Amino acid sequence: MQNANRNFTFRLYLDTRYINSNDEYLGKFEVKIRIKSKHERYPKLAKTGIYTEEDIFNALYPMYVAKRIRAKKSFQNSISAIANREENQILKEQIDQELRDWKNAETEEIRTFDQLKANRGFVIGSNLLKDWTKNYLTKDISKSQKVRIESAYKKINKYFNRKKPDAKPQKEISLYEITPKFLENWESWCINDEGHTLTTQIGYATNLRSIIKLAISSKECSYNQSNFPFFLHNENPEGYIIKEDNDKPVAKYVEDEERDLFMKYIPESENEQRACDIWKFSYYSAGMNATDMYNLKWKDVNLDENIFTYYRKKTKRQKRQIAKLVQLSDTHLEIIERHKGKKEFVFNFSSEFSDNKKLTDHIGKQFLKLRKKIGLSKNFSLMSARTSAFTNLSKHASANEIMNTLGTHTKVTTTKKYIKRLNQTQKVKDLYDKLNET
Repeated sequence: MQNANRNFTFRLYLDTRYINSNDEYLGKFEVKIRIKSKHERYPKLAKTGIYTEEDIFNALYPMYVAKRIRAKKSFQNSISAIANREENQILKEQIDQELRDWKNAETEEIRTFDQLKANRGFVIGSNLLKDWTKNYLTKDISKSQKVRIESAYKKINKYFNRKKPDAKPQKEISLYEITPKFLENWESWCINDEGHTLTTQIGYATNLRSIIKLAISSKECSYNQSNFPFFLHNENPEGYIIKEDNDKPVAKYVEDEERDLFMKYIPESENEQRACDIWKFSYYSAGMNATDMYNLKWKDVNLDENIFTYYRKKTKRQKRQIAKLVQLSDTHLEIIERHKGKKEFVFNFSSEFSDNKKLTDHIGKQFLKLRKKIGLSKNFSLMSARTSAFTNLSKHASANEIMNTLGTHTKVTTTKKYIKRLNQTQKVKDLYDKLNET
């Protein structure tokens, strides 16, 4: 059901501006869909790949013909014969289906054409896991998240079809077949038969839960909350519980002493200086990554107020990007001055590295050498600057304050989990320090 407050308007458009050079379509023009968003200045033309002649299009959709032409009796007499031909009725159904697909992609939170395009093809009434996996993949999510969702689907589908793995086509699993008992057996199979670690299994289960939650949220899907196979407090005590890997160390966690050792190190080459500076700039910018440093422009820097803002390149596909505001310190300014760009970019990295990936690869190699030279652990990398910054921020502010002020994650629950793990690690360290003192 379409939202009453529609963000888009749709209409068919026969693009007669270009003559088709393909012999198969001579004399024909492509049917396109003109889509206008309230939130974007210019309309977009979406291609359908359907070609037809102008008189056929006018006969099938007379509402798009100029009023003065529609009023003519000759036009009225000719269109019925053309429109009633069987091949043209089939053509009309194809065009109408294209239009319906675009209209059905619209939801209340979607505001731009690119978001609408990503949501096209959403299946609303199905009870198949395959369809809801597809639905989840049409959401505005990162490429890495899409890979994880696909992996979770493939793994549970492989378990479901394990007795006949070569069957074609394979049987599609229904949401109703995913029960707590089924999930427990799937977990054992993943760990014991497939040889996955507990951490990998937790990832699969978490992503599977996200897919099923999406199905439950749809009013058109008969599968609802009462069928939810995962544990729900006070509602589904018999549900499947996703285990916690309490022995898993914090990724890229570095001790305070190790960070101090790195901070005091004096670089002995240009490459070392660059690697050290990028780590420090990231640390003092609450985890800004090298890609965003590479793309940082002078127009986003206010030296009078000692601040700069940026949007994380990693989250550019998200519907609501939060601007990251960074307070410039003397350390920031010193690093900028040392690697100052000559034109629009703050840093001169683009003059030495053709793209940001080459920069990050270069920094990664430098840290391999620095770890051995300084005596740092294998966790010490560019990513450890972000983790280390969180460690210290969590000593002075709550997860909500960090999330809302710095926009560190898209959900505060993610920030809380991140900080909880860091604090647990610090707590273990503090306890052992006290033990060693006695």
